[in-house]
Amino acid sequence: SPFQCNVFSNEFIFENYEYAPINKRTLFLIKSKLNFNSNIHVDIITPSGNEIKGTIEKISTNSYTIDFIPHEIGEHEIKFYDNEEKKLMIKKFICQVYDT
Repeated sequence: SPFQCNVFSNEFIFENYEYAPINKRTLFLIKSKLNFNSNIHVDIITPSGNEIKGTIEKISTNSYTIDFIPHEIGEHEIKFYDNEEKKLMIKKFICQVYDT
């Protein structure tokens, strides 16, 4: 029987994500060279294992901004998923949060 299959490009470009100041709004950009699911979701995990709320906003075709406020110093894992069920991770990377 037919089934739906989502295919994602591994060719993502991330901008301004490597470092972020603590307790300040952080905004970075994600771009894909190919089309991908516009229903992507993000988890932002602090060094202590807590989750920070992040928002994703589409700004143009294949370009999105991710926005969050970190309240803890250290490495934050940022994970992108294909849907709310988080069955397929698209990409994971690290953002280093520092004290200003």
